[in-house]
Amino acid sequence: DGIRDIGVTGVQTCALPICNVTGGGSISYQWQVSSDAGSTWTNVSGGTSSTLALTGLTTGDSGKRYRVGLSATGAETVYSTAATLTVTG
Repeated sequence: DGIRDIGVTGVQTCALPICNVTGGGSISYQWQVSSDAGSTWTNVSGGTSSTLALTGLTTGDSGKRYRVGLSATGAETVYSTAATLTVTG
């Protein structure tokens, strides 16, 4: 299923989980963020688990897009659909 858009109100922390990941072998995760509508992506420091915890959020973080890359030994990295973060009040 991938990840879904997330909206947060009046909080500074949220988490983006991945849903329905299956397959053999060990899966590696790398979360990425884009501040330019998905034109360029940057690895999130420490974002290497199945859930990404975001802290210190402000309304200035609204519009950022997040995606996760999944890889396994001998396979190409596959990226999820991006989720857009919305932070209000």
